Amino acid sequence: FMGRIKEQPEAFSYGFATMTRSLRSKVWNAAGPRNPARLATAANPLIIDLDASLVHVHSEKENSAGTYKGGYGFSPMIAMADYGKANGTGEVLAVQLRPGNRGANSAASHIEVLGQALAQLPDDFYDEHGNLRGEKILVRTDSAGSSREFLHHLDSLGIQFSTSYSLPVLKERFIRWIDQKKYWEPALDANGDQRDDAWVIDATKVLELRQYPPGTRIYLRAEPLHP
Repeated sequence: FMGRIKEQPEAFSYGFATMTRSLRSKVWNAAGPRNPARLATAANPLIIDLDASLVHVHSEKENSAGTYKGGYGFSPMIAMADYGKANGTGEVLAVQLRPGNRGANSAASHIEVLGQALAQLPDDFYDEHGNLRGEKILVRTDSAGSSREFLHHLDSLGIQFSTSYSLPVLKERFIRWIDQKKYWEPALDANGDQRDDAWVIDATKVLELRQYPPGTRIYLRAEPLHP
C-alpha cells in the first residue's frame, strides 16, 4: 500500500480528501442544530482562515530551513474553519507542509491549501451537480493573502473574502480628509456590538483600488494605540 502511495500520490490525496469529506459530513450532521454547514448562509458564512505558521526544529529535518525570525524549521500554510465560540470554535481543514524559508505572501500556497480545504468540506457546501456553493464561505487572511491573484481566484469560485491590506505610503496622503470624525462610523465587533472608541470608514473611492475583483471595498479602522 505504501508503495502505491509513492507511485500515485494524486490518487492518495483524492482518496484522503474524499474520506475526510464523508467523515466530516457525518460528524457535522451529528451536531444537529449546531451543524456549521447548515448554519452557513451568504449573510452568515462559514469562515475559513488561512495563515502561515512557524514550526521550529532542533535538527536538520527533511526540507527544514532558516526562518525570517532567525529560527530554523518549517513554515506550514494552514486552513482552519472558524464557526464561532457558540458552536465549538473550529477545526483544522488542511495543512500544506513548507520549508521555513517560504514566504507567507505566496498566492500559489494560498490557492493550493484552500483547494485542499474546500475538497474536505461537507456535502452541504455543494449543489446536486457537485458545484461549490461559494457564497456560503468567507475566506479570511492577513495582508499576506491580499494579492490580486488570490483574490481573483476566490472571486472565480464565488467565495466572499476579508483580508488585511498594507496601505502604500504614497496613498497615505489621500486619507487626510478623513481626520474629521464626522465621516466615521462606530466599529462593531464580531457579535455586532459597538466597540469602545473604535471607528471605521469606507475609503474605497479615495484609495482607488485597481485590478481587484468587482465590488472589492477597503475600510480603514481607527482606534487608540495599544499602550
